[in-house]
Amino acid sequence: MLMHILDISMRNKIEGKMEKKTVLKNIGLFFIFCLMVSGYVLTMELSSLDEVWVYNFARCMVNGLLPYKDFSIIITPLFPMISSIFLRIFGDQMVSLRIFGIIQISAILFMNFKILTSLKINKWGAFASTLLLYFVYNDIFWFDYNWLALLITLVVLYIEIKSLGKDVNYKKEILLGILVRTCDTYKANNWSSFSICICFT
Repeated sequence: MLMHILDISMRNKIEGKMEKKTVLKNIGLFFIFCLMVSGYVLTMELSSLDEVWVYNFARCMVNGLLPYKDFSIIITPLFPMISSIFLRIFGDQMVSLRIFGIIQISAILFMNFKILTSLKINKWGAFASTLLLYFVYNDIFWFDYNWLALLITLVVLYIEIKSLGKDVNYKKEILLGILVRTCDTYKANNWSSFSICICFT
């Protein structure tokens, strides 16, 4: 009995150490993606009207104005609301929005890597594929409502892949459904994201 208790205790310690290692590796990988993306995002010319629009909408919200009531807004408001948080934290300037962009694009790359590894693809192969994806598409990678919807789709897809073969957790499925539906509050016509997510929920 004592040996059995000691064995369980040792297993728990080993599993705890492995979980900490995994968390540190994930943080390190995300940080690498942030460094890689920041060199591109922070030096981009201001040429996207979407960036200017979102900045102005977020700035209005920071100043206490309400969308649809105090100012006109052409998209659904959640994305500018999230952007306004970064303006409050980092200051009322365009670079604050680009910090949000760095986090968003890095998260997309990170989730792409995690999905590939969850499909039993070699970690180095998954990392190389993710780098290739970034360097091929970095000219169109941007931080707006469409890419945020893509990020949500990737998160839902990853969770569903990890849940394959396990018992159905209805609370988790409801939360995932709510997460998918938030795409409607980023942009009113993100039906492509809905259709992809519905296939896996």
